[in-house]
Amino acid sequence: MTKLYLGLFLIVLAVTAAQCGPLALFEPPTPVPPVELTYLTFSDQGTVNDAEELLIEQFEAGHPNITVSRTEYAQSPQAYLTASPPPDIMLAIADYNTFAAIDDGLVLDISTMWSDANLAAAYPASLRAFGERQGRQYFLPVGQTWTAFYYNRQLFEANGLAEPTTWNELLDVAETLWLSGVTPFALTANDGWALSMWFEYLVLRLHGPEFYQQLIAGEIPYTDFRVREVFELWRDLLERGYFGESSFTTSTLRAVNEMSRGQAAMVLVSPVLITDLPAASREQLDLFPFPVINPDLARAESAAIFGYLIPAQSQHPAEAIQFFQYMTSADVQAAFFEQLSGQVGVVPAHQAADPSQFDPEASKGLALLRQADTVTRPFIFSVPEASTGQALILALRQFIRNPDEVDSALESLEQARQEANDER
Repeated sequence: MTKLYLGLFLIVLAVTAAQCGPLALFEPPTPVPPVELTYLTFSDQGTVNDAEELLIEQFEAGHPNITVSRTEYAQSPQAYLTASPPPDIMLAIADYNTFAAIDDGLVLDISTMWSDANLAAAYPASLRAFGERQGRQYFLPVGQTWTAFYYNRQLFEANGLAEPTTWNELLDVAETLWLSGVTPFALTANDGWALSMWFEYLVLRLHGPEFYQQLIAGEIPYTDFRVREVFELWRDLLERGYFGESSFTTSTLRAVNEMSRGQAAMVLVSPVLITDLPAASREQLDLFPFPVINPDLARAESAAIFGYLIPAQSQHPAEAIQFFQYMTSADVQAAFFEQLSGQVGVVPAHQAADPSQFDPEASKGLALLRQADTVTRPFIFSVPEASTGQALILALRQFIRNPDEVDSALESLEQARQEANDER
């Protein structure tokens, strides 16, 4: 019986071999051709370089046929998107230029990958909107930073002050500091980003995120009485002397240094600049969110979001998508940003990231963002730089130096809004 079964098996084997060819049973799998992805990044030095290299090394280990070649930006993102060929993967800021590139058809639609990875559950709606157009996804959020009042802890303790949560409490803190001979707020009129942070947060706290979105979209004139209210409230702080001579310092870094040395108590800033301070100075600082002015409004926080996009004319879109799939993992993002924690002031965009993995400052910044009802893009990243962006910076500089010239500032901004709308 055993010989019968063995004979039948050999017959079947012979027939199969005859049908498929003599080598069919022993053909090796078709090799996957090697692919080199071009990865465009912000810097090829320092901490970010080391973190990205480890990220890429781990990706390549799981994808043996793919190598990733990093290169640093040397020109504008638009120039790379229209190059022939363009890079395969671009690290980018979610800003006005990114949206313009999407509208111009220069960015690959990643909606299928987005859906397959269920990324709608990985990011809050406000972050999903950063790369969305007409229900389609074009941008993969990876990291975010925050904006907050950083303050000198020793000055607060010496004056018996607690972190303010409302506008009136902030005024009380500022008055106490001013009476004790300390400048409450450090600020520079030379840094357009720092000035715009004050403007956008006053807009958000006075009139809410919906008004803010309409304003940056050019739908509301700057001569609207609600915009005037923003400048009037800010002027009140200036006239009280709460900014002191620090309003005319040469850089935001100098303003931050003033605060760390106790020459000023608070500065509204992104943590990116705080990381330039020596470790001993940073240990003297803490942070709190911009206080509430109108408690009936949704709580919004401003965050610069960066992530990845694939140029529409990428030579290797399928392999670039594989890198995106790798980066959608909460574990991968967390491991990446754990290396950057405390170095560049960024945290993961993925909701599954555990705040306890990061240093106290980053954990507090991440909590600040997660406790918000919505997250908005910084004003300076949301408008055309050549028109509204430059006009805003010039108008705010003029206003800081001459707080009585509100009308002139508003008229300049309105003219820029109309010019930008004509270009749309």
